[in-house]
Amino acid sequence: DIQQDSILYVITDYNNINYYIDGQTEKGFQYEMIKAFAESQHLKAVFILENDLSTSIDKLKRGKADIVARMVPITTDFRDDVAYTNPIIQNKQILVQRTAVDNNGIPPIRSQIKLAGETLYVAKNSPYLQRIHNLSEEISDTIYVKEIPQYDDEQLMIMVAMGEIDYAVCNERIINSNIKKYPQLDVRTEISFTQNTAWLVRNQSPELLYTINKWLEEFKNTRVYRQICNRYL
Repeated sequence: DIQQDSILYVITDYNNINYYIDGQTEKGFQYEMIKAFAESQHLKAVFILENDLSTSIDKLKRGKADIVARMVPITTDFRDDVAYTNPIIQNKQILVQRTAVDNNGIPPIRSQIKLAGETLYVAKNSPYLQRIHNLSEEISDTIYVKEIPQYDDEQLMIMVAMGEIDYAVCNERIINSNIKKYPQLDVRTEISFTQNTAWLVRNQSPELLYTINKWLEEFKNTRVYRQICNRYL
């Protein structure tokens, strides 16, 4: 069906890694990866921007798009609803907090046990929610979570830097691309281990899934893939 229409509809999130506009030019890691895949299949890629993961998956399931292309950790969370592709890139989740100098001398949290009773802020319907829930069980204590609608990881970093909130959980790739702008932030405490991230397709799209995975096997060994990674990651 996709080949018949010659159009690949892709949902991605808008930030300075995955997809953004520079002047009048589209750029981003997911943008270039999807463009490379689409061109290999002689398709035109049409991008739909959506930062809310739950909304993205709902649109995918309803046939409004063919792929969700963003850094979704490969877990069991969505396997009943969608299928994960083979890994695209690795990532991890980091606790964003202020340095002692910028937090009235209060030292940053280094042990995950000390998150007990604290409130962590994440983007609405963040893929990190399950990890925080698991971490709460691991330390046998409550970690409170507040979801901020319409905000992405960089905006959460700004909120921490400005003192509006104390803790946020963000994507390491996003952090690394922005941290120089916010020297008052401490990002040395990991919330998760390194995780593989992937794209999502419908469970009812086995041929698309097979085609993507076959392409990834070859493309990830190319110089073009390494150049894309170096440019954005």
